Amino acid sequence: MSLPLREYYTVERAAELLGCTSDDLVHWAMIGCIRLNIKIDQAVGILLGVDIDDSLCGIDFDVIFKGTEFQSRLNDIEKIYAGHSCEDNDESSDDVYQIYFNEKIELIHTGLKHIYANGGDDLVLSDFNLSRFFSYLNYMESRIVSEDFCHIMQSDYFGSHDFEDDFFAKNNLVKIDNATYVRGSGFFALDVEFFSNFELNPKFVSCNGDNYYNIVTMPESNLSLSLLAKEDVEFSLNDLFIFKKDFLAILKSMQDGVEMDKKYARYLSSNMHVWMKNVNYSGGGISQSKNINVKERISSPLRSVLRMLIGKHYPEYINKPSKLAEILSAEARQTQEFHNQKFDGETVARWLGLRNGLREKDR
Repeated sequence: MSLPLREYYTVERAAELLGCTSDDLVHWAMIGCIRLNIKIDQAVGILLGVDIDDSLCGIDFDVIFKGTEFQSRLNDIEKIYAGHSCEDNDESSDDVYQIYFNEKIELIHTGLKHIYANGGDDLVLSDFNLSRFFSYLNYMESRIVSEDFCHIMQSDYFGSHDFEDDFFAKNNLVKIDNATYVRGSGFFALDVEFFSNFELNPKFVSCNGDNYYNIVTMPESNLSLSLLAKEDVEFSLNDLFIFKKDFLAILKSMQDGVEMDKKYARYLSSNMHVWMKNVNYSGGGISQSKNINVKERISSPLRSVLRMLIGKHYPEYINKPSKLAEILSAEARQTQEFHNQKFDGETVARWLGLRNGLREKDR
């Protein structure tokens, strides 16, 4: 009689049971078929923001809220905001957008919580790629996110104040004013940056906070952390684990004789800029004070110039702000003056006069 499956296996044990090599498992992780997970204990990291533009653009809330009161309330918010001109130079227009965006995100969050509480329909969140967005808002509300095999929490969740200035000085870390510092424990998936030149690079590099490295991801919510490290910390294959669902995916592929789905982030030379996309999200999210910060206004003439230049050089991305943000960030990293500059989809959308994928004048 065979033993029931465990919830996770070491890489070595998984390879033994599957009749493959550890190198096979590393390869499948590199191309996005499975994930390699590492167990951490009270590690300090920066919670990476979630791109609201990516999460909400093109989503049909009639389907998500299934005709509940939330859709009609959302329509009311949209109608109120549509009555205000976005093209004038009135300084109060930023305040109007601030109020609108806060109310919209709060209502969507409330609606998603209602769905989850009444039947726990997390498949809805998964189908619409909202799980990460939903968990991010949950963190900003309660300062903790817990899953079956890991959790993150704000440093002072239990009244601790160990993230004050002396902590950063003692550990040679750079304190970033707008960063969200958390502690994480449990199993976290390695991100694509742990692969280099198509090989596993089993090391957390020294990272004092002024750049985002050592990115790991919560397996269920897909929230990501950039772990801080005073010095390089190496690990081995024996420190890595594979979860049961990925184990079963490999087993099914072997039994059916078919390729595995590439469902996770992949390491490819052609898309190495993609993993940078969320490492410095600066707009459209919920700040530590639970308010969304309105960024600088872009005048209508300047907006037209930006659209003209982007239309000339990147015409295929003129209405894809998140993709354009990736490209601009990659371009910036190739320059000496702007190599640390990063862009996000919400900011680029605002530059171009877009709101959730629509041009302002088309509202």
